[in-house]
Amino acid sequence: MNAGKSSFLKNGTTLWGRAKHWMEHHPIASNSILCLNLWIAGDALAQYSEHRLLHRGGENETPGSETLSAQENKSLTPAVASESTKIYSTEASTEWKFDYRRTAECASYGAFFSGPLIAVWYPYLDKLCERFALTQRYGVWAAPIAKVVADEFLMDPPTLLVFYGYMNICEGGTWETYQHKLQQEFLRSWLTSLAVWPVVLLGTFRYLPVYAQAPFINACCIVWDGFLSHRNAAVKLEEAKLKKEGEATIDNQKEERDCI
Repeated sequence: MNAGKSSFLKNGTTLWGRAKHWMEHHPIASNSILCLNLWIAGDALAQYSEHRLLHRGGENETPGSETLSAQENKSLTPAVASESTKIYSTEASTEWKFDYRRTAECASYGAFFSGPLIAVWYPYLDKLCERFALTQRYGVWAAPIAKVVADEFLMDPPTLLVFYGYMNICEGGTWETYQHKLQQEFLRSWLTSLAVWPVVLLGTFRYLPVYAQAPFINACCIVWDGFLSHRNAAVKLEEAKLKKEGEATIDNQKEERDCI
């Protein structure tokens, strides 16, 4: 019994030693691999949650709920109403079809941008704090607070711009669709980040060594990754609806002109 326990602890220590070695000596590679896998998990979580919410919404629908067919179709032309009803019925389908392309796009963003970036960014912040001797001048919390402020106000906004831009390119979008994504989701995403991340970052910067900060934040990002994936998908779905409704309106106008 003791021999088995000793072997287990030894193997655990060996695995931790290898992981620590990779985090210290190969930060970019280790964080890229970790970020890739966590984006896969985050997007899968987002897709499953979206499916469950849509399915539950269809089951719990009440006469007073604001469904397009019951409320908005009254003000739409027949062609637009018919097309809109098709869109909403497709959303509420109980069959879950996993979007592998969406997951691959999210995972590639994590592997090639997000992972390498924070692997370099956090050590850089630490060097800046040491350079200006924040801890010696203002106390042990000065450096962590400065890092949180820098991360949320200097790094977060540009990375959100890059994320929505990268996803827009992967989806074959245009400059107009990118602008629409930013108008709809940039401020929402950033405010959510400001509400959630400072406490996590503050504890991370205060109590974890520099080499472990990026992997730990990556691990915490699984829900955040899912959130960003969901918001990007929500804008994409809205764009598809608007496009189909616009096409249906044009077709209806043509039919009306032909009748005249």
